[in-house]
Amino acid sequence: MESTNCKNDCTVSFSDEKKSDNDDILQLNAKLDRIEKLLNNDILQNCNRMSNHIDFIERIYDYIKVPLFYITNKVQSITSWNKVHIPIEYSGHETESTYEG
Repeated sequence: MESTNCKNDCTVSFSDEKKSDNDDILQLNAKLDRIEKLLNNDILQNCNRMSNHIDFIERIYDYIKVPLFYITNKVQSITSWNKVHIPIEYSGHETESTYEG
């Protein structure tokens, strides 16, 4: 045990402070170990699963985007061909609106 004498004949013990510091360091190390375990196990696995899911969605989209665009363009060309302009009287002024039917 290390000690020193003060002016008023009091003794200050450094061993208790060292023990307390060592306990604090051990607690911090235990907490860091838990954080490391969480990062390595739970978070890393979830990130890998999300990455796999994103890759899956991108593969599906790459596979269906051309047929999907083809169908979309065909539907748009059919619906734009079927537009009828109907004049509507409003407040004495005749205007034209587009009716898609």
